[in-house]
Amino acid sequence: MFSKSSASLSLALYAAVFLAGTLFASSIARLVNIGSLFDFKRFLVITVIACSAFILSSARHLRGPQLAPSSVAALLVFFIVGCASAVSCAHPYWGFVELANIGLLVVAFFICSICCNTLSKPAVCRALYWFTVLFSLLFLLQFSLKLLQHLMTATKPGIFSLISGFDNPRILNQLQVMLLPLLLLPFLLLSLRPFQRMSLLLMAGHWMVMMQTEARGAWLSLMIAVGLVSCFSLPAVRAVLLRAFFQSMLLGLILWALFIIALPYWVIGETNLRFRTGSSGRTELWLYVLNHIPEKFWLGYGPMSFAWADGKPLSNAHPHNASLQILYEYGFLAFLTLLLWVCSLLVTALKKLRSVAHQTTDTALLLSIMSALFYAQLSGVIVMPLTQLMLVCLIAFYHSSSSSPLTQRHKWMIALVTLGASAMVLSSYDNQQLKSNKVPRMWQQGLVSPLAQTR
Repeated sequence: MFSKSSASLSLALYAAVFLAGTLFASSIARLVNIGSLFDFKRFLVITVIACSAFILSSARHLRGPQLAPSSVAALLVFFIVGCASAVSCAHPYWGFVELANIGLLVVAFFICSICCNTLSKPAVCRALYWFTVLFSLLFLLQFSLKLLQHLMTATKPGIFSLISGFDNPRILNQLQVMLLPLLLLPFLLLSLRPFQRMSLLLMAGHWMVMMQTEARGAWLSLMIAVGLVSCFSLPAVRAVLLRAFFQSMLLGLILWALFIIALPYWVIGETNLRFRTGSSGRTELWLYVLNHIPEKFWLGYGPMSFAWADGKPLSNAHPHNASLQILYEYGFLAFLTLLLWVCSLLVTALKKLRSVAHQTTDTALLLSIMSALFYAQLSGVIVMPLTQLMLVCLIAFYHSSSSSPLTQRHKWMIALVTLGASAMVLSSYDNQQLKSNKVPRMWQQGLVSPLAQTR
């Protein structure tokens, strides 16, 4: 019973952090006197991982994830190559700060897996669904109130003006590609079937917001992910999945045309209807990475090195492409290891969908994970604090089908890694080597000054 209470409390903390770091971020950040939303979210992520690790370490009987030997080998190779790359880079201290942050995310994976194994996967997925419903309702309420305010003041709504609590709309979109598929759970779980209509309406609301924020990459990522998952699903599940997905999309387009285009035009007399055709600088960043990879092909320029790269076409601290970011910073050895590992896991996961036993929660979770991975090739999913944590949590929930008992030694290892990694990341806050950047990496002041001495 104590283990279940600990797991429930840990997951409740994670849910509270996601709400505090998104919908209520602006108000809470001002209350605690942290001016930067990005820094506030980073503090929240570190705090919740450390607190949940402490809570679970006090429980006696816990079961953690049972990793395959190939997964253990891939992680070891990645961290070994990452350490070698950090030692040889221009700013070793910042390289190890990045690795420490990844270490914290590994701890979060273990914590979420422990919670899921303690409470059972269906129970956690039902809780995840109701969290998604709560987030969606509160978010769409905020969105509607801001739209109403714009209409009352005769102000055209822009892509930034109808959302709050997010540094920019893309961070919202990163969460949406992971949360929207979870609203499909009532179409897959018998116990949630009465809530199908509510899910359709909430999904439509997310599609409307993605249209309003011009989230082309989010739409594309969701469509590719649902296409792949449906191809490997059983015919009955495929029909239900595609019907719900495209019904919600069509309803979302209708809501967008009505509330974002027609209503403002009727009240204000004009609208901000436009369709972007450019890459928003992404193509230039990707070409820069591709041109510079051969110079340090095997070990890369070092973890987090894109933040201080010279001659970038834009000042972004990340290239908005997870694959190119890993190639540039960690080199080909780490990239090839992760590529083979992730592809093998995804192929295995897709093949499992052909089994009736895996056609419930796994379908929605896998759809969320794949949507995030595709969107990571167009956005900073692996850089932003809360999207990093959300993706890790979803992977942990999906993987939790296999487990093994945790010994006291395992608990000590988790506690030590959490303490050391947290201290390393926190030591970099407000560091004198950092300078301001609109698109940060670790903290709001996200660029490492090229004139700074390595620490």
